[in-house]
Amino acid sequence: MSRLAMPLAMAVAIPLVAGQLVGCGEEEVKKPVAKAKKAVAPPPPPVKSVEELCQELQIDSMRVRMPEDEAPNSTDARRGILIFFDAWLRGDDQTVVGMLNSSDRMELMAMVEDGAWQDATEDVDAVFIRTGMSNTGDRCVLAIYEVGVDTQAQLWTYNGSGQSMNFTAVPTPPGMVDRLSGDMISDWYSILQEENSLWSVADEQLEDLMAEEDEEEEKSGSGAVGLQGQGGGGGGGGGRRGPAGGDAPDQF
Repeated sequence: MSRLAMPLAMAVAIPLVAGQLVGCGEEEVKKPVAKAKKAVAPPPPPVKSVEELCQELQIDSMRVRMPEDEAPNSTDARRGILIFFDAWLRGDDQTVVGMLNSSDRMELMAMVEDGAWQDATEDVDAVFIRTGMSNTGDRCVLAIYEVGVDTQAQLWTYNGSGQSMNFTAVPTPPGMVDRLSGDMISDWYSILQEENSLWSVADEQLEDLMAEEDEEEEKSGSGAVGLQGQGGGGGGGGGRRGPAGGDAPDQF
């Protein structure tokens, strides 16, 4: 190669090499990739106070009384409970019927037809409400009805929310309001358990008595008189029904 060609070849080669080096450098430097930000859900709205809901629903908070510390921790549950018991106080059977389970609904409809519903609701002055949980995890609401100088208690379980809530009456043994203290909802279930145990013992004793009567009849050869003939109704405990027997509890 001539002396003239050598510098010319070098002049061409040097820019090419420099270009390759620059290209390699650009490939090695990587720009950071911006990470997509996760969408953050807005915080839930604060729970409305009982007083706010009473104003919203036009409920007399002096008649339907649910202290803040006894109310459930959701707005929808508070709203449904207030609607339900306000309807009781106003004698609004349509609203109450729509919020009861099927068996209690039938009982209330029968009360409406025979006038017992109006008699039961027209003298109620106020209802005091507290909520909690059963020993099996059901949501409960205890209502203490003030009727003149008298008070009556009724415990309900409920599910759902708002006006679509569904209430089921818990059996009520006699004189329940005078037997409750402290944690009244827990007490209620403890008393029910005691009552059921007593009824179970009484039924077993009655069955033993009937067996003895049958043995005596077989020995004497007499007809089937015994307890059946005396109008007892047989093995169902003489027609008696315990607190869990399905009798509709007195609401007031």
